[in-house]
Amino acid sequence: MTSYPDEAEDPVLDERIEHAIAPYRGRLTPEALDEARRLLAVMLTTHPVLAPLLDQVREQAATKATGVVPRRGSAQDALAPARKSGKRGG
Repeated sequence: MTSYPDEAEDPVLDERIEHAIAPYRGRLTPEALDEARRLLAVMLTTHPVLAPLLDQVREQAATKATGVVPRRGSAQDALAPARKSGKRGG
């Protein structure tokens, strides 16, 4: 895929960008497509609403890749309040 300035390899970001520009392939010049990729990368990684949404998509992709799905009522959930307060037990 295309590399973006100041961005490490990010398959989720690449996938979202390629999906967004797909309708314009064959209609825009290669230079215009590269510029669209660059602008989308900036917007998706810096916009105060879009960046957190992209983070959620990354988390979902990681969950799908590992197959680990957190469940409600798990041991992690039971320990969460104790971790915040620094106390153990319940």
